[in-house]
Amino acid sequence: MDAVGEQQQQAPAAPPFDASALIQLYLDLRTAKKATEHRHEQELKLYTERMEKIEGMLHKYMLEHKLNSLPTDSGTAYTNTKRSASVADGTSFRGHVIENRDWDLCDWRVNVNACEAHIKEHGQAPPGVNYREFETVGVRRPAKSND
Repeated sequence: MDAVGEQQQQAPAAPPFDASALIQLYLDLRTAKKATEHRHEQELKLYTERMEKIEGMLHKYMLEHKLNSLPTDSGTAYTNTKRSASVADGTSFRGHVIENRDWDLCDWRVNVNACEAHIKEHGQAPPGVNYREFETVGVRRPAKSND
């Protein structure tokens, strides 16, 4: 047997640290982080609700008086138009874009699953696409026993 074959059959060396303690610490930190995020969300909710109520009062006043801005010594309230567009009928939308070559109506991004399938079939990523794979470490709690 060659050196590579022997190396693959050997048990992995023990890590130079207490893996169980590190995993437990990670799980404890994750739990504390989630609890802090939840508390933070609850605290911010109070501020957000009050701010939205004030925005509504200011907006109503500005509409009634046909104002785009409301300057005061404390600061200026102003109206801001935001836009939103979403696809209601994908088939119709795609048909319009393709038929009219109206490509500016679309945002282009790569579908990573289709790209992976393309690479498996053709041995390389489609032209103009950067594809990479990387590993991450996940940590989960042990399965609960049914004792």
